[in-house]
Amino acid sequence: MPAITATFGTTKYREGGVIAIPLNFAADVIVPSKSICRITRVSGSDLAGVNYRIIGKTRAFEVVVEVPPDRKGSFAVAMTGTVLNPSTREWDTVTVTASTVTYDTRVPRIVDYDIPADYTPGKKFDVRVAYNVLVTGLSDNNVHQVFLFEGAADTMGTPTPYKWMGDTPPDFEVPVPDDLTGTDWQQLQSPPAGVPTTAENDFDENGFWHGAANQGQYFLIRWTVQEGTTGIFSMTPRVGMLRGPVA
Repeated sequence: MPAITATFGTTKYREGGVIAIPLNFAADVIVPSKSICRITRVSGSDLAGVNYRIIGKTRAFEVVVEVPPDRKGSFAVAMTGTVLNPSTREWDTVTVTASTVTYDTRVPRIVDYDIPADYTPGKKFDVRVAYNVLVTGLSDNNVHQVFLFEGAADTMGTPTPYKWMGDTPPDFEVPVPDDLTGTDWQQLQSPPAGVPTTAENDFDENGFWHGAANQGQYFLIRWTVQEGTTGIFSMTPRVGMLRGPVA
C-alpha cells in the first residue's frame, strides 16, 4: 500500500478549551473519517469527555480537539489509518511524526484576597487578589471592566494594577509599602495602540488584551483615596473577563 507523508503544525489554542493542530499532507487527499487519528493521554487529566474532529480539504487540515473545563495535562496526536489519494484512486498509508500537545483549561477563580478594613483620604488603599492559575486579560486600562466597584470603591479615584513577579507567592499578611520601587510588584501594561483585532494581536472579541506581558497569578490594585470618599468599599469580580493558561 502506498504511503503519503504529513506533518503536524504549530498547535493553536482557542477560547473554550478548543485546540487546533494543523495537519498538512504532501499531496491532495480525502480524509475518510476522524478514525484515522488517534489521541492518547500522556500526562495529567484523563481524556473522558474530550471530543475531536478533522476538518479541511486537499492538503490542509486541522485536528480540532475540545477539552472540558478544569483539565490540565498533555496528549499525543497520531495518524493510524489511510487516506484516499484522488489522483491515483488508491488508499495511502499516512506517515507522520506524532505530536504531543499540552493544555490547561482550568477556569480562573479568586482563591485568596486581602482588603483593608478601612480607608483614609489621601492615603494608599491596597487590595490584593490571588487566582488559582495564571491569568491574562487584566491591564492598566480595564480594571473597572474586570471588577465591579460600588460604594467607596466607585469614588476613590482611578486604581493602578500591579502583578507579582516574585519566585514565591506574596505574603498577604505583610502590608504593602507605599513605595513599590525595588519590590516584586510590577505595574501592568496598557494594550497596544491601534484598533483591536482578535487573535492576531492577543485581543478577544470583547476588546480585552491577553498579552503575555500582563500574565500573572497575584495582583495588587492600588488607589490613592480621594478627598470626600465615603461609604463602604465593595469590589466584585465580573465572571468570564479573564482567561486561564492555555498550555
